[in-house]
Formats: sequence, C-alpha cells, structure tokens
Amino acid sequence: MATGHRFVNQLRKNEDDEDELFEKKSVERRRWTKVRKEAERRMAEEAARRKAEEEAKRKAEVEAQRRAEAEAKACAEEVARAQTEFDLGPVKGETAEGDGERDRGGRGVGRGLTPVLRVLGHWGVMQDEGGWEQQGEVMRPLSPTAEQVRAAGGCAAVPAEEAGGGDVAAVRKEEGADEESDGGGR
Repeated sequence: MATGHRFVNQLRKNEDDEDELFEKKSVERRRWTKVRKEAERRMAEEAARRKAEEEAKRKAEVEAQRRAEAEAKACAEEVARAQTEFDLGPVKGETAEGDGERDRGGRGVGRGLTPVLRVLGHWGVMQDEGGWEQQGEVMRPLSPTAEQVRAAGGCAAVPAEEAGGGDVAAVRKEEGADEESDGGGR
C-alpha cells in the first residue's frame, strides 16, 4: 500500500503543480489581455481625438470660407452702391465683371480702376497732385523724362507740374482753405 499511497501523493502533487501552472498561465493571460485592451483603448482614443481635430479644422475652414464670401459679397455691394451713388459704371469698353476672364475659383476678374481711383480721377485730384493723366476713363501714371530725373537730383519724385500734371500750387491753396474752414486741419 505504500506504493499506492505514494502514487496518490504523486497525483496530488502533480495536480497541485498543474493548478499552480494553470494559475500562472491564467495570471499571465489576464495581464496580456489587460495590456492589449489598454493599447486598443489608447488607439481608439487617439483615433477619436484625430477625428475631432479634423472635424474642428474642417469646420474652421468652412467658417473662414463663409466669412470670406460674406465679406466679398459686402464689398461687392459696397462697390455697387458707390458706383450708383457717384454714377460710376465700368471702364469704357469693359463690363463690370471684366472681360469674361476667370480666376482659379471661377470668379469673374474685374478690370480697370477701383471706384476710389475713378472718383479721384473725376475730381481731378490725381491728375493735379500725383502727376497722373486721364485718358478717357482710364488713368495711367506719367513717367518722368531722364532730364526731369536729373533735374530732381536723381530722384524720380518729379513735381507734378514738371510732369505735366497741372497746377499743384492752386490745388494746395484750395486744400489749405479747406483745412482752415474745417478747424485748422487734423
């Protein structure tokens, strides 16, 4: 019976060893499962964060585009209002939209002078002060001659009357009178 008893003890010992081994493997599996789930959770959080960032970026771009379009529309309305107010139309020979040319976004590209420059040209301000000449509805700067540049000491800033721009002194006198009537200038 001693051999049977040893055998039973050996079986119990083997079972205990197996239980211990099983427990070690179970603990290791649980640990690896926990590590894997943590890694999956981190990856899911990172993907959600990236998706939220991309969505926020897309919304910001859409909002910026919307604001730019609204600003462009407001500017176009202001230009149209100014043209109506000052009875300005497109430059002769061109439409308000330009000559049908389009930019990369498919929008019409306008030609000619801005309404402010046209108004200044109609009032004669640019022609008198800045040495600009008006030909029809289009204004272009006068280029000083080489003699005028030499006379000005090599500087291209030639007085307007020398460049054929009109009587600057008379305009300056008028401006001085305006400033005095406004309360002494700025």
